[in-house]
Amino acid sequence: YLIPVVIMSAKVTGVPIPQLMYGQALEKIAALEPALGVVKTHTATFADAKGVMNFTDGLNFFALILCLMVGTAALPHILMRYFTTPSVRDARKSVAWSLFFIFLLYFTAP
Repeated sequence: YLIPVVIMSAKVTGVPIPQLMYGQALEKIAALEPALGVVKTHTATFADAKGVMNFTDGLNFFALILCLMVGTAALPHILMRYFTTPSVRDARKSVAWSLFFIFLLYFTAP
């Protein structure tokens, strides 16, 4: 999953770490939005049409992120990984590594 993203990032921006180039990509998007007639820009994600921040939209967004992370960590093939370790300490390390890679997956997804 990450290999095509790294290749695309290197080709488009010259930097093979896509997470570092989000700012540049957002600048390009911000420049294109007025030209395409986008009414609600990407910078106004949690704002209504008047520009007032909406707490409920922000809360729903972070609840969605939490559900995606916990749901992915609870998949059967990931849960079985926790039972194959010889000790509790190794199980905790396994959980930490799996959460790190799940974070990488969601952080890299467009």
